[in-house]
Amino acid sequence: MDRVMPTAPISDIHLNQKELLERLNDGPVVVMSRSQPAAILVSVEEWNRTALSIEAMLAIIRKTRPWFTVPLYTLTDIHQKYLEETQNETMALDH
Repeated sequence: MDRVMPTAPISDIHLNQKELLERLNDGPVVVMSRSQPAAILVSVEEWNRTALSIEAMLAIIRKTRPWFTVPLYTLTDIHQKYLEETQNETMALDH
């Protein structure tokens, strides 16, 4: 399902940095270059939530389908305590 996201010209990264960063509080922003999507900016909080969700889903897949090969996906920016909490939640699902 495609989601329509707000856009910003690439020049906003330099010219309107503060406003662009504030817009990230409402969700991701597509950065446009020559009227084409060039990148998607997300807040650190959104990135960490997404990364934790991916880690949790991969952990569940690995537990429920051991025959299914899923590449390891780790992010060094995620705090270890969040990874431990996710693992504890996944282990609770097993019992």
